[in-house]
Amino acid sequence: MAPSCGGLRVVSTAPLVRRTDLAYADRMIVLALLACSGNSAILVTLQGQVVDFPSSTGVEGATLSFENANGMPLVSTTTSDLGDWSATFVLPYDTDDGAQVFGYVEHDGHVSTSVHHQLRFRDVKDAEATIHPGRMQSARILEVEPYQLAPASEFDGTVSGRVFDAVVANQAAGIGGLTLTVREGIDATETSPVVATSVTDGFPAPGDYRIDGLPAGTYTVEIAGGGIWADARFTAVSIGDEDTPDQNGATSVALAEDQFRVVLSWGAIPPDIDTHLSGPGQLELDPSLVEDRFHVFFGNKEYPAGSGPANAVVFLDVDDTSSFGPETVTVRRADPGYYKYVLHDYTNGTAAASGDTSQLSASKCKVQLFAGAAQVETYYVPTGRVGTAWTVFEIDGDSLRPYMISRFSETSDVTDPLFFY
Repeated sequence: MAPSCGGLRVVSTAPLVRRTDLAYADRMIVLALLACSGNSAILVTLQGQVVDFPSSTGVEGATLSFENANGMPLVSTTTSDLGDWSATFVLPYDTDDGAQVFGYVEHDGHVSTSVHHQLRFRDVKDAEATIHPGRMQSARILEVEPYQLAPASEFDGTVSGRVFDAVVANQAAGIGGLTLTVREGIDATETSPVVATSVTDGFPAPGDYRIDGLPAGTYTVEIAGGGIWADARFTAVSIGDEDTPDQNGATSVALAEDQFRVVLSWGAIPPDIDTHLSGPGQLELDPSLVEDRFHVFFGNKEYPAGSGPANAVVFLDVDDTSSFGPETVTVRRADPGYYKYVLHDYTNGTAAASGDTSQLSASKCKVQLFAGAAQVETYYVPTGRVGTAWTVFEIDGDSLRPYMISRFSETSDVTDPLFFY
C-alpha cells in the first residue's frame, strides 16, 4: 500500500520520469511524507574527493557511508578513478539546529576515518533558501573538505607544525601557549574520542607544536584560544613510523560580537589570489563610495578611504601575492546590510593575462570565517569549475549569519562595482 498522510496519497513517480533510479523515487517519497507531517525536509548533495596523504592523489574505489544523527543509514557510495564522490540524501531540518551528518570512509591500503558535517542550510542564499515547516526544499549542493587518508600502518607516527596569527603575513608569527586537543576523524565533534593533547610551546620556534606516538590516521586538532585568541580547528594526518611536519593551523585575536574576520589560504598555484570584500558604507565617512557600498581589496585596503590601519572600519590586514596565504580581511564594526566576499584569480584573470581559468578551482582554497571569539564556518573551493572569480558567501551585518553562494564567473576588471558589489 502506498504511504499516505493527512489524506495525501504518496506514490512513486519513477515510471513517469526519465530518471528511473529507485533510490531517487524513495527520496521523493520521504520528502513528501516529511512535508506532509509538518516537518521541513531537505534534499542534500554532498560532494568532494578522497585523497591519499601526503601525495594528494585521488583514491579510487574508496567506500563512503553516511547516516543521520540518529544513526539511520542514509546512503553509501564509492569514489571514481580520480577519487571524486557525490552522495544525495534526504534529511529532516530543524530551523534552529540545522542537521548533522556522520560518515565513514574506508579503503584497502589506507586507514579508515570518520567524518562529520554540521549542515546549516539557511546559509544558502537563494529564492528557496528560507526553511518553512511543512515544505519540501530543493536540493542543496555542498562542497566538503577533501578526505585525506593515511597509508595503512601498525606503527605510530608524529605530527608537527605551527599555529600562526592570521593577521601577520607569510605565516611568520606563531602563537605560543595555545592548548591543542586531538580527536579522531574529520570535523570531529565533542563526543569523538580525545587521543592526544599538546601545547604550542614555542620549540623550536614560537607557535610550534609536536605530537609523538599518534596512531596512523586522520584527526581534528582543536585550538583553544583561552578567550584571548579565537577558538579554531584544522585537520592533521599521522603516517606510521614517520614525522609529518608543516601541518599548520591559523587563528587570530578574539573579536567582539559585532566583528568578523575572513582568512584565505591556498596552494602553490596560482600564486596570486585576491580577496574582495564589499559591504554597506556611509557617504559621510567616505564620499568616494559607489551606491553606498565600500569595496576593500589590494587597490583599496581600507574603509573609509584614508582612515589608516588603526582607524579603519574594514581593513585588508594581509595581501599575499606569492602563494599559500594567509590573506586576511577584518570588519571591526558590522553595520546593517549585507557583505559580499569574492576571491579573484589575479594571476590568470586580468586584462593582460590569458592564463588557465581552471587554476582557481584547483587551488585548494580554504576560507575560514571568524565571528566573535570562534571560527564559525569553513568553505572549500569546488573542484572541476572554470572561472577567475569565486563568490564564496554573503553575511548579514545584523546577525552575522553567513549565506553560502559558491558561484564561479569571469571578470578581468578588478574595480568593476557591478561585479564585486
